[in-house]
Amino acid sequence: FNPTRFFERTGVVTERQHALPNIDFITAHMWADQWLPQGSNLDQFARQWINSQVRLANDLEKPLVLEEFGRSPDGSTRVSFYDAVYSTFIAAISDGEPAAGVLFWHLAANDY
Repeated sequence: FNPTRFFERTGVVTERQHALPNIDFITAHMWADQWLPQGSNLDQFARQWINSQVRLANDLEKPLVLEEFGRSPDGSTRVSFYDAVYSTFIAAISDGEPAAGVLFWHLAANDY
């Protein structure tokens, strides 16, 4: 569930890399405001994207760690985005899904 054609040509193929037998868990980064056009519903995207990563973790039978995500500091929409990320992850954990951890990045940076 990658949002743009950019990811078809660059980055990692999570399914292939994390299916390797010596890889114990799945890691991911999510930077929705860098990936999507301005005006996109980032909260909705975050929920869909996290759920797609959780489905992959289920398929591979490995825990998922969202080890880096963030949103530029613009006030209430940032709070809403962080709430969407954490509530989606907590719901997955509560449902017994292999969601193992989530960490924000650059919470206090002036420019991000």
